Amino acid sequence: MRILVFLHGTIIMPKNAAGKTREEIVQQVSYQDVVERMEPLPDILIEDDCESIGGEKEMTYPHLRSDVKNKIKSIVIKEFGGIDYLPDQIASLKQWA
Repeated sequence: MRILVFLHGTIIMPKNAAGKTREEIVQQVSYQDVVERMEPLPDILIEDDCESIGGEKEMTYPHLRSDVKNKIKSIVIKEFGGIDYLPDQIASLKQWA
């Protein structure tokens, strides 16, 4: 099972982003681009609700192409809420509501 977790922007920060503004970095790469280019696609995408920066419009899953969405289980967690409540068994995440 492949799990992709997006909880902090620096995990996709390209090395060539040094010295660039946040706006310039965001234009370089998006989470959506990262996910849609992955081969194989992740089975599960865990991301926070981006409440402090605009909510759903800043999230990844809602912006994926529908053919990609149909292959990935989305789990949205409350921003800054932690992940301790998620199931200990990775396989259980596929059924997580």
